[in-house]
Amino acid sequence: FGDLTQPLEFDSGHFDKVACCCVLHLLERPAQAAAIKELARVLKPGGLLCVTVFAAGFKPIPVWVETLRAQRAAGTLMDTVDFAFRYFWRTLKFLYYVGRIRRQEKSGSYKFVAREDMARYLKDAGLEVRMMDMVFAGQCLTALAYKPAAEDQA
Repeated sequence: FGDLTQPLEFDSGHFDKVACCCVLHLLERPAQAAAIKELARVLKPGGLLCVTVFAAGFKPIPVWVETLRAQRAAGTLMDTVDFAFRYFWRTLKFLYYVGRIRRQEKSGSYKFVAREDMARYLKDAGLEVRMMDMVFAGQCLTALAYKPAAEDQA
């Protein structure tokens, strides 16, 4: 865990793999780019970075519907109803926070991440994009990037 608005307390090249899930959209654009550079810094050459963000145009309802469908496919109707009730308050909280992020996005504070922005952030950090796909009912963007080893650049 770390504060992505500050330098991470790890040496450069410390990790083989780094994951960042559902955080970058809470930062302003310059901070998003800086966070990717910082994650790349702590990644060893030859290492992998996986980043998942709320994508531009994020809508939470399709994610909830897909979750319920998956729950239904894995169990009974009663299991699905029980699941929906157990996570009802958490879902309302999630919808509330997404609404707050949307309002902040209008003022320019937060920014859901577009595919082209993510590709640029990764490239500017010296990483090679290996995969970039929409996930969670097409509402989130997941990118997998590789930090070239010195021999890769020769």
